[in-house]
Amino acid sequence: MKATDHHLERLLKAAAAAPPRPMLAPPSSLKARVLAHWRSSHAQPQWFEMLAMLRRGLRWVFVLALVTVGAAVVEIKLSTPHEWSFANTLVSMPWSTLR
Repeated sequence: MKATDHHLERLLKAAAAAPPRPMLAPPSSLKARVLAHWRSSHAQPQWFEMLAMLRRGLRWVFVLALVTVGAAVVEIKLSTPHEWSFANTLVSMPWSTLR
């Protein structure tokens, strides 16, 4: 084993042999803050926030779809008939020759 492994092993053994610390009660100010946060977090339903995020996401997806369709239309309009000849050949080819 490496020397660092021995150091880690000794540290872990020392930590396991150490006496446990007594659990102290939390201060009352901490209790008050936790309770206040808990009460305020339940003021609005969490699904309401998720619904707003879903709407925002759907808007972005719609915009992305429109941009993609627009880019595809522009590419089709800018293409030459020669670029489509292979696709047209495959579409117009009789199915019996493909077997």
